[in-house]
Amino acid sequence: MNLEVVTEIRNTLGESPAWAAREQALYWVDIPEKRLFRQGQTGIETWELPEICSAVVPRASGGVVLTLERRVVLFDPDTGSLETLCCPDSNPQNRSNDARCDGSGRLWLGTMQNNFDAHGNGQEITQSSGSLFRIERNSSTLEMLSNIGISNGLAWSPDSKTMYFADSIKAQMYAFDFNLEQGTISNNRLFSNLERGAPDGSSVDADGFLWNARWGAGCLVRFDPNGKVDRVVELPVTQPSSCTFGGQSLEILYVTSARTGLTNPNAFDGALLALDVGVRGFSSPEFAG
Repeated sequence: MNLEVVTEIRNTLGESPAWAAREQALYWVDIPEKRLFRQGQTGIETWELPEICSAVVPRASGGVVLTLERRVVLFDPDTGSLETLCCPDSNPQNRSNDARCDGSGRLWLGTMQNNFDAHGNGQEITQSSGSLFRIERNSSTLEMLSNIGISNGLAWSPDSKTMYFADSIKAQMYAFDFNLEQGTISNNRLFSNLERGAPDGSSVDADGFLWNARWGAGCLVRFDPNGKVDRVVELPVTQPSSCTFGGQSLEILYVTSARTGLTNPNAFDGALLALDVGVRGFSSPEFAG
């Protein structure tokens, strides 16, 4: 397996790597530092944002969707303009966290108790106040799950018949039957409660196997569709936070990581990594609204 450290940037809490196929570029965010990054053919660009930002999702009509602290916005990288789309979670103590699109271009957003103060300093999570929301193309929202500690691990199988989701506080990953036409979930079942770190962001490869970043355990785990561990990939970072497939043929697995909370971070903690794991991804859906 080949592994490359993509940039010299070391994020406080790097998250949400997202491949924009039309741009042939990778986006990601640093949550507490309120920064958005894009690595393309001309190098790395950085945008300073007005609020903490937890996730970035490419948009079918151009630009990207950003999940800021309390709102979802449309962002134009060319002009830097922000347009509020919706504010799904009415709980003032919560913030946005993981977000991905399903195969019909709906945006799914998980929230959690805000673990950062106004200055970006970490604070304790004391309640499972998060929810999972479905955001339609017309920006209407619907709460799909509640009582979540840390929403994470959103991903779908290549045939869109299974949705994956994780609660990092409980260290559990779940699978749901997914109805693509209606955007509904059912038959909630435990997918994995692997006792190695906590489950963070996920991505599914073209074979239908799920890759999950294991926060605190310094590795990625590849699960088969039944939740059995297929492979463990050790990493030089302590807190891998999420992953996504990118590159011209979706042959590169990008991994974000974090330095936050580490007493003695190593030279790689917070880095963006690029791995050749011998399998390819499949095209991630873009927001259709």
